[in-house]
Amino acid sequence: MLDWRDHPTNPRFGPYLSISWERSAPYLGSKNDTASINYEKWVVRHKLYYSHGPWTWAFSAAGGLERQMAAGYIPKIKVFRLEGIDLVRGYADEEINRILEDPQRQDINEFKVEDRAYFLNFKFGLRYLVNDNFALGPFFDAGRVYLHKIKHLSLRTAAGLGLRIITPVGSIDFDYGVKLQRRTYQGRRESVGRFNFSIGSF
Repeated sequence: MLDWRDHPTNPRFGPYLSISWERSAPYLGSKNDTASINYEKWVVRHKLYYSHGPWTWAFSAAGGLERQMAAGYIPKIKVFRLEGIDLVRGYADEEINRILEDPQRQDINEFKVEDRAYFLNFKFGLRYLVNDNFALGPFFDAGRVYLHKIKHLSLRTAAGLGLRIITPVGSIDFDYGVKLQRRTYQGRRESVGRFNFSIGSF
């Protein structure tokens, strides 16, 4: 992890970069009675902040690859999902984690990941610092999860408005995002948007 931000919980200037690698293998004790748990996972995260007066431009990009190294599968609890710090604001968990190439648009956890899975996540935000404790402004998010390979970059997208309450231990974020392309699954259309609550995610 490399962190050149001017402040860890309310950054206004500087970049941040992290790369993580996770390895699971039988010789490390990862196994069960039915299959070999033998995979690796790579995740790269980059954030950048730049301010002018009370305005701050914030950017975040993240991506990950995980692959099964031998016969077996990646446990569902370890399969990529867009949630937590990787959520796409404006979407519910069951909406953003569907596999779009699947005719039934099933959730990624409905599949047994025996080869590879990927995720991409991008966030853009423009924040106005009202005072030392509050900031608000518009945002744009995009992201997707993939199975087998990244076939194209048709990301799910949303835009909205957010309020940040800045505390000594991180920000408390209240965001409302609107989907920029709603989809219909099994005769039911997605909601227009969604309210999201998070703590110190961006």
